[in-house]
Amino acid sequence: MRLVALVSGGKDSTYAAYLASKAGHKIVCLLSIIPPSEESHMYHYTNIHMMPTVSSAWGLPIILHHSGEDELMELEESLSLLKVDGVCTGAVASVYQKSRIESIAEKVGLETISPLWGCEPEKTLLEMVDEMDVMVVRVAADGLGKEWLGKVLDKRTAYQLIEVCRKYGIHPLGEGGEYETFVLNAPHFKKRIRVV
Repeated sequence: MRLVALVSGGKDSTYAAYLASKAGHKIVCLLSIIPPSEESHMYHYTNIHMMPTVSSAWGLPIILHHSGEDELMELEESLSLLKVDGVCTGAVASVYQKSRIESIAEKVGLETISPLWGCEPEKTLLEMVDEMDVMVVRVAADGLGKEWLGKVLDKRTAYQLIEVCRKYGIHPLGEGGEYETFVLNAPHFKKRIRVV
């Protein structure tokens, strides 16, 4: 299937698109909805200003839409204009997000692909850091102090993160917004993103 990847620049949406490609789907463009504030329950805000850079690294065009009060209207409008078969999402455990994306996709005649849905989070985090360069860019939970900011996760630091998550009851993939990430490199990137 020809897919649009709904992406934020973070590890979940990036890895989901990678897995969809590995499964034989073709990602033809990227879509990012820019929420009015970081209080959004649907979209990530932290990395959104970096999406043109992400698009360049992937070597794919991107559609950027600003969301108003109705966060779902922009998604429906964007998806309805695209000549694709489906949308790829990085949904992991949020029924709120997944059900709304699926509902809108179905309304405009698209399939929904969510490769990470229901995954085992600790195992998936370790797989992610094996395949991608993932930087922690925001922390918002007990146990995750400023020492995590700017850290690029490898196997060792991912295990440390998993231990912190176990101790403080944090979802290992940060599903509650306890931490946010930005992907600097992935197997499907044409160029690596360098932090200077």
